[in-house]
Amino acid sequence: MTNTNLDRAHRLLTAAYGEDFYNEDFDLGIGIAEPGYGNEDTIWATGDWNPKRWVREGDAPLTNEESKPGRLADALAKYADVEVHWLDEWFQCNHCYQIFRSQGDSYSWTMFGVQTEYGDTLCANCVEFSDIEEDFVNNPRKALTFDLDIEAEGFVQFNEDRYEAGWYDGQDDDPETILQAAHDAGYTDGLFVIRGVGQFDAHFDLWVR
Repeated sequence: MTNTNLDRAHRLLTAAYGEDFYNEDFDLGIGIAEPGYGNEDTIWATGDWNPKRWVREGDAPLTNEESKPGRLADALAKYADVEVHWLDEWFQCNHCYQIFRSQGDSYSWTMFGVQTEYGDTLCANCVEFSDIEEDFVNNPRKALTFDLDIEAEGFVQFNEDRYEAGWYDGQDDDPETILQAAHDAGYTDGLFVIRGVGQFDAHFDLWVR
């Protein structure tokens, strides 16, 4: 059924925008890596589904062309069982080609992947330590936001109590100061890991080797 629905989706997109719909800020694929949004068999389409203009009082009604993006989104969901998402809220993994969110959908959201220093966009399922080492290790401004087997790379947790940074009293742990303390204690490398986020705060650990 997946292939049948994918064919239907492709036909709908090409009927609306031609074979070059990819160049019209629309995309189509299979597999969602983001937790809670389907699985490796889920068909997705991303795009800008807004009408070409917003109708104000006294304006002429939308033409078929102006309303096409929204009608296309409805058709993809109804006739091809496609999950429709906004193009600017999702990344596509350069390895497995599944998608994961680039923007949060809740206060507790953390990114399930990375953009590497070399321009690769990788979901957490495809990330290897070598992909993030240069950019994340000893960088107090970056932290892992998903589980990665860093113990296999020789890291151990530095802190006993979880660090906190935020707007509330006592949430003033500073990553730069923490990292310097680890170096002063004789550890060469430090890697921050986010363990939870809220609307106004974040909780994190430091792993060292």
